[in-house]
Amino acid sequence: MTAAGAVLDLSGQISPRFPPAGSNYGIIPFDVNVELDVLDCDHTGDAIIIFQFPSVAFLFNGTGGMVAKYDDMDTHGTPTVAFNVGVGAVDGVLDYILITGSTGAETGIAETQATLTSANPWLDVGDLYLILDVTAVGTTPADGGVRIGGWYTQQLILGESVESTNL
Repeated sequence: MTAAGAVLDLSGQISPRFPPAGSNYGIIPFDVNVELDVLDCDHTGDAIIIFQFPSVAFLFNGTGGMVAKYDDMDTHGTPTVAFNVGVGAVDGVLDYILITGSTGAETGIAETQATLTSANPWLDVGDLYLILDVTAVGTTPADGGVRIGGWYTQQLILGESVESTNL
């Protein structure tokens, strides 16, 4: 990307893997890989849109609910690259941040969601997008991949209402 805060929409190019219909009691895990060029995340505030959730979707919002595994995307001795992983609109602005200030891309490790982003364990993410948001640019950026996984359902669980209030 060339301008700070630019939005790169990869949602039409990436196909997340889903299990066969009817399995897992309505819980749908997703697992998506995205390969990034250093120019895809060269400014703080850049947003990479990964895929769009269905019109009816409730994302599991809990400890370990979202997992991001990174390649080493900053080869400097003192790396600085960091991301937020979340859900938001096509403009790249995050409504929900599920993994905050993730530094896993500094050394190529996995990070998981640490806490609930709201009081409700199921977030209404219908028609929203899974987004990787650049919060710090790498000192010596390198091309690399990000693998993100989580769970959602298309039906309410335990008869609870679903909170749709943003952070």
